[in-house]
Amino acid sequence: MNQPVRMPLFTVSNHHVSGEEPPEIDGDDPNTYHSYFEKRYGEQSLFVFRRDSKEATLYSGDAGWTAFPVVDGQVTGLVLAPEEAIWLSACMMGVAEKSLLSPAEVASNLEVELSQLQQWERGLVIVEKEPNNCGMGFITDFGEIITAAHCLPRLPDPADLGFDPIAVTVRTLDGKFETTWLVQYADVVGDVALLTQQTVFSKRLSDRKREEAERLIESGYGLPIRRRNPEFDAQENVWLYTVDRRWIQARLHTLGLLPHHEMEAPEEVKSGTSGSPVLSASGEVIGIITSSNEMPTPIGCKATMACLATTLPVWCLANGKWWG
Repeated sequence: MNQPVRMPLFTVSNHHVSGEEPPEIDGDDPNTYHSYFEKRYGEQSLFVFRRDSKEATLYSGDAGWTAFPVVDGQVTGLVLAPEEAIWLSACMMGVAEKSLLSPAEVASNLEVELSQLQQWERGLVIVEKEPNNCGMGFITDFGEIITAAHCLPRLPDPADLGFDPIAVTVRTLDGKFETTWLVQYADVVGDVALLTQQTVFSKRLSDRKREEAERLIESGYGLPIRRRNPEFDAQENVWLYTVDRRWIQARLHTLGLLPHHEMEAPEEVKSGTSGSPVLSASGEVIGIITSSNEMPTPIGCKATMACLATTLPVWCLANGKWWG
């Protein structure tokens, strides 16, 4: 007697255009557990657990369908967004003989992740190029502000920078603090600028403006910079901030075109995000956004990042102070 033909329960195509083929998985294999996850803009992931060997693997379309081992509920070599972490926890619960994490523990893990993102957000500022044309920047762990050079009101003349510093209006994201900062250093090619309260030749803000600047720093959070040149032997997951006030993930590509790297970033990386930090999973700033996905790049990626370890001067990477 012929067996009835079973129709597929669920079909989906590969949404990623990286050129890598997704894994071939037999969804009817009784020895294998499968789960599919799709993020808001179509980023796909697959979870596979083999019951005989107890091996768990996560495949990420954003990472070229690379297979990442999952050990004790943790993925090796891949940074997960909060919603992906919840999905993975659910997968591990589904395959475990007993629950690996309680719902309260899952919520606790997510809460830590969200609290970290909220802390990073306190380090962001708005940098005013013109009254209705603003970029972004961030407060460093040495009390200065870094932004993109093209976000400045005007491009500096290197010969006059110390004698005739450019004044820049900076305010917090919530608008509670607004004050004036001075351009200490600018690399037009690297598209990076450092803002300070006092320049090389002792040009300084008034006492009132310095007090306002100090309040802005105290209200924020100093983001640490990765001072060594980042190793991009493999693609790296990073965090970006969008104009609609959300943290999203992207993936770096190294093209050997230092100081700039290209990223696969969602469409939210638009004009207005220039100068905002590019953060590693550990919260180190490895670069700043220098162009949005509205500007085409040589390989069609979504945005570009200036690497701070190759664009900031040595004295800044040492301790942030030109005077030692």
